[in-house]
Amino acid sequence: MPRKTETIFNIPINIDNASIMLDILTYYASYKNSQKIVFTPNPEFFIKAKKEPEFEKILQSSDINLPDGIGIILASRILGGSIRKRICGSDMTIKLLEFGNKKCISHSKRLSKQQQTKLFPSECSQNKIQCVRSEEEEKWTVGIIGARNGVLEEEDELIRRLAHKYPNIKFVNLDNPGTLKDINFSDGQNSKLYKGEKKAQPENIFENENHRFNMVFACHGMGMQEKWIFANRHAVMTGIFMGIGGSLDFITGFTKRAPYIMRKIWFEWIWRVLQKPSHLKRVWNAVFVFSWIVITEKLRLIIRF
Repeated sequence: MPRKTETIFNIPINIDNASIMLDILTYYASYKNSQKIVFTPNPEFFIKAKKEPEFEKILQSSDINLPDGIGIILASRILGGSIRKRICGSDMTIKLLEFGNKKCISHSKRLSKQQQTKLFPSECSQNKIQCVRSEEEEKWTVGIIGARNGVLEEEDELIRRLAHKYPNIKFVNLDNPGTLKDINFSDGQNSKLYKGEKKAQPENIFENENHRFNMVFACHGMGMQEKWIFANRHAVMTGIFMGIGGSLDFITGFTKRAPYIMRKIWFEWIWRVLQKPSHLKRVWNAVFVFSWIVITEKLRLIIRF
């Protein structure tokens, strides 16, 4: 379904506000056959995309790209765009989990038929999305892969913390063969999931309706998580795929997030450097290199006209 977007350096970015995007994402997540791809680009994504055409194509192929980065907002303003507010991937992840945890509130109850038709005219007119869940009873199922750098013990602890925080959601560690067997997936089935090096498997390895997901979170970090989603978009049946980086680390307390006031005044990057000095290069790229690219592009447009 086409959404309102503007293009920044060849990558479409959604310009709908956070409230509308939440409605859209919860709608797709409520139905396990939507297969929508959601990325959360920040300035680092654009720098990587300029260097790697394959990565740029993957970002261009997504259904939704959320403007997750103050640099994107400033770039839009400088280049004459209309994006004015950041949609933080971590905040959106929390809101999605909170919605899924309220199992007694189905999406169709939250939005009227008229609202659904307005937000999703194509799907409603063509009946492309069919509900495969019980309206009021079935728990949401959320698959997680790539969290905690793939260290199974830490991933399992992260899953336990998530399950405690959101008890009405069933979390599945897609990196853990034992977890897959616990929910009646065939032995070794997860070995078919693309890990970033092997060729993608085209078949749907979760064919049974009970093995579908409302959301699958890829947490590998920028680049690898987007490639994983793109490679497995036909292998895993889900409402939405979403690359969220370390968002679950913030939610579960593995990593301390910047104080709200620092995020509000756009100084979150300072907190990240203080927390992890090894991220200095990433912050340099996001803050200074990307700013230079934007200014250079603005000067080019001025000279051109």
